[in-house]
Amino acid sequence: MSAVRLPRALARGSVPGVGRRRLAPRPPRICEHSPTPCENGWAQDPSYCEPDARLERAMSDIHLDFTGPFTFTEGDRCIFHVPVSASSGVYLWAIRQLDCDEYLMHYVGETARLAKRHREHMVQILGLNYGIWDPDEAQRGVSKLVWTGLWRDRSADGPARAIRAYATHHDAAIRYLSVIEVFLVELQVDGRLRKHVEGCLGWHIRSGYPQHKVLYPDDNHIGRTKEYRKGMMRISAPVVIRGLDPVIPY
Repeated sequence: MSAVRLPRALARGSVPGVGRRRLAPRPPRICEHSPTPCENGWAQDPSYCEPDARLERAMSDIHLDFTGPFTFTEGDRCIFHVPVSASSGVYLWAIRQLDCDEYLMHYVGETARLAKRHREHMVQILGLNYGIWDPDEAQRGVSKLVWTGLWRDRSADGPARAIRAYATHHDAAIRYLSVIEVFLVELQVDGRLRKHVEGCLGWHIRSGYPQHKVLYPDDNHIGRTKEYRKGMMRISAPVVIRGLDPVIPY
């Protein structure tokens, strides 16, 4: 199964400051989160000394190799049965375009367990809490909401509207689910870094390719953190997803 490929130095186990032979003692490294040194030269806070923490500080470039596409619907690509169903990582929803066999981005997310998160998504879609796109128009690159989503309607009348809409929109919700295809890159890192990668991917599409974000709603929240802005994401995918460049800063 595919996962993040680390820089060559990290693949050899050569994390800076860890496991190297030193000719003379060096002063301990201190950071603002862990002001007290420890014997291994990093810091006394145990989480700061964990291998994953050292790894994250050492990375400059990361390789994101997306696998998929997977589907909500039954079959050999069903996201609830594929080998990566229990994996953590960052995922993309994309919708294949009928005219050119390329994909438009629809959603970017991160998760600790892929299938569990998509079970939650499915419940939200079928329950009309999420918006419902016209699946035929979406496959032509046209954003047409047949239902805006209960989460966007904060009024006291919102629930009653959703109940009335259920009778007319439940078939559209099932068809909409059937055109969403999911791509995953496995990331066994802490949730903050997953969220940062998610945010960098989303903002790259929004800011760099307005013509390709037609199906990617502006009110889907994504965020980034300055803590991890240190290198480049080198990206591969099994299909063409418009706006997903092979190199994106993170």
